Amino acid sequence: MPSRIAFVALSRSLGGLELTTLRLASAFHARGIAVTVVCPPDSPLAERAIARGLDRLEVKPKYRYGDPAAAWRVRREIIARGITDIVILQSKEIGLFSLSTIDLPGVRLFFYQQMQSGIHKKDLLHRMTHGRLHKWITLTEKMKAETLATTTIPERKTVVVPLGIDEIRFDPALYNAARSKRFFTRKKVPVIGLIGRLDPQKGQKEFVLAADAFFKAHGKRSALFVMIGEESRGEHGFSNEITALIESRGLQDDVRMLPFTDNVPELLAGLDILTMPSYAETYGLILLEAMAMKKPVIATAAGGVPELLRDRVEGLLIPPRDSESLFRAIDELVTKPRFRVTLGANGRKRVIENFRFESCVDRLQTILAAS
Repeated sequence: MPSRIAFVALSRSLGGLELTTLRLASAFHARGIAVTVVCPPDSPLAERAIARGLDRLEVKPKYRYGDPAAAWRVRREIIARGITDIVILQSKEIGLFSLSTIDLPGVRLFFYQQMQSGIHKKDLLHRMTHGRLHKWITLTEKMKAETLATTTIPERKTVVVPLGIDEIRFDPALYNAARSKRFFTRKKVPVIGLIGRLDPQKGQKEFVLAADAFFKAHGKRSALFVMIGEESRGEHGFSNEITALIESRGLQDDVRMLPFTDNVPELLAGLDILTMPSYAETYGLILLEAMAMKKPVIATAAGGVPELLRDRVEGLLIPPRDSESLFRAIDELVTKPRFRVTLGANGRKRVIENFRFESCVDRLQTILAAS
């Protein structure tokens, strides 16, 4: 096994990528393996790493795709801390760590790709930086095929490791659904949710428009639509845009916006339906978490989502950027409670069989242990 693993996410956001970095580092730490979380100072990821007692290397590069001064500092820390394996979760950080590990043959770089990209990267600069990678790990077969088509990475260096979720923490038997639902409303109405960072690409606009169509069909107070999430630090504007849209449709009492919380299982327990109307979602851990909680899901058939759930088996797949299709899917599940139960039961079964977090960590540990 490596002497110390560094997990890298130089982002100031707090979304799936940053939480995945934290979860992986925590899991390896729990297995008795020395880890370091490489993150920006005073970032949400740094704060959570401190709370979990994880070693941190705080880095703030001046230049986005490569900073010689930052690379030199990182190099010194790699040597001083005895880091032997570096797991990078954002492609833009490969250059920095390729530069910082030149002439360090005992250090291996792994790219665990979290975001899909159709950009061709076969130029000399990318060939040089990618050439330092020991393995390129993707979440889905679709991402692997895309990598082989757009980069010079050989197939022998690529491997698929789906991210899993903690099916024990996300077990509906542990939560009181009625009590969790009271967090949202005391009325006996369906609660339809969207959990994710406030961002135009996440489909919050379509969610509000679908809610508007639903209330026009069923009347006000016939359901509650909730969006749970916040804008990234330093970003402002989209939240105001969504608030204005809600107000313009007169939905202030029927569509609520709530801040992000770590109590995701409790929130899911209180939902009747989870939606993920993203324009292009690489993966979608929240879908797996909802499926584990036996919640029917509605998601756009984009990116890697179709590899997670099957249409009309664990959930419903719809086209992206289509509020009308989202409304119809929500309307169908609201009016067919037995179908919701069937989809939910199928969802948990699929997670247990294919997407357990410990299985993901086992696979990564095997890859890192290999010579």
